[in-house]
Amino acid sequence: MTDVYVTLSMAGYKPLWEPEHGRAFLEILQRAGQVYVPEIGEGPRTKYRPIDPDTLVRAWSRETSIVFRRRRPFEVDTYVTIDLRDREEGVPPRSWATTDFSTYVDAAYFSTPAQLDELLGLGSALYDFFSPYYGFIVLPWMRKLASVIFPDQGIPGLGWATWLGPEYDDLVQFPPLEGVSVQPMADGGRLIVLPRPRRVEEPDEAVQRALDSLLSHIDPLVFQAERPDPFAPMPKRAVRVPKFRFKLDSTYSDLRPSMTLDPAIVTQIGATPEFVDLLSMALTHAVDSAKEGPFSPFAILDAGGQRALVRVAATTTEEGLPRAYDTVRAEAGRLTAYAIAYVTSTVAEDRRSKAIVVEAAERNRPYPVKLVQRYRPRRGQRRFELIGSTTLTAEGAQLLWRQDHRGHVQ
Repeated sequence: MTDVYVTLSMAGYKPLWEPEHGRAFLEILQRAGQVYVPEIGEGPRTKYRPIDPDTLVRAWSRETSIVFRRRRPFEVDTYVTIDLRDREEGVPPRSWATTDFSTYVDAAYFSTPAQLDELLGLGSALYDFFSPYYGFIVLPWMRKLASVIFPDQGIPGLGWATWLGPEYDDLVQFPPLEGVSVQPMADGGRLIVLPRPRRVEEPDEAVQRALDSLLSHIDPLVFQAERPDPFAPMPKRAVRVPKFRFKLDSTYSDLRPSMTLDPAIVTQIGATPEFVDLLSMALTHAVDSAKEGPFSPFAILDAGGQRALVRVAATTTEEGLPRAYDTVRAEAGRLTAYAIAYVTSTVAEDRRSKAIVVEAAERNRPYPVKLVQRYRPRRGQRRFELIGSTTLTAEGAQLLWRQDHRGHVQ
């Protein structure tokens, strides 16, 4: 995928695994234009082609994430992740949004204003479909925005186009501004659009001027606090959020540790019971995922005991691991701890195998932790098999919070 792309992203509650909604979602992509119609769908378990309504519904019956790809005449990657728990019969939704949608379009496609209007139309159609509280289109040169896992921390910012749900009518108010267009949405929300840029891939003075003017009229407490250093903790301050239509409960009650860490490892890292619990939880879920088949990286975010499992829509570790780190960084100011799990290949005793890697960090710990559990994947008649015990490596995980030699957060 090209590094220069235009991003459209939003999230909301819509059970795509139900035939009616799965077909409606695909029809929205088809109406938007041929470039948005995927050539292939890739899930952790298998690939799907052709992408037709029946295939899509079957895919959602067994996948939690699918990457829709198109390579001709321009590159378009669309990541869609759903919350598996809400497919269980008789189980009420336990999170504020069960479907996360992000599409990345090669900036070369937007040669005229018509293509940008086309993307805007797709975003509005998806807004009407998902009815989210927040969505955005970001141009390549603008500050990157990320999906919000904990929306009660505030919204991350404004894009070239921003959709705000009706809950933000009172919190986000501003007078008529030059270059800023406001369009009402069917559910009472708003679409805020800045001037059309001359070229999407180059900084545009008119767009930046309109954005600065817009931000100057909006209460900054509506937004997440900005961090000059993405690894630094988010400044502690009040944040203004509305009463959301969706339930704000990201605690995964079904995440229960069942694997017990070696007492020697627990002693060596000097971990608190809460951190040991997080490590056990991440390792258990990683082993369960590896047993099922192809492994997608994931993160467990811990915000003072409130934990959320975030699955990454990717088909390889190389593609998914950076996205897992981005997810953690986006919530860094709120987190007290996190764990990221992924799979890598390894060789031991002249035999090839795979290894589950769990990287974890706690805000008040001087050093991060990295656990490794080797295994042989299921293949043909051969069963899944763990090799040896979980080990603690000397190599530390990627630091979420930079710390000095005394363990103090900088």
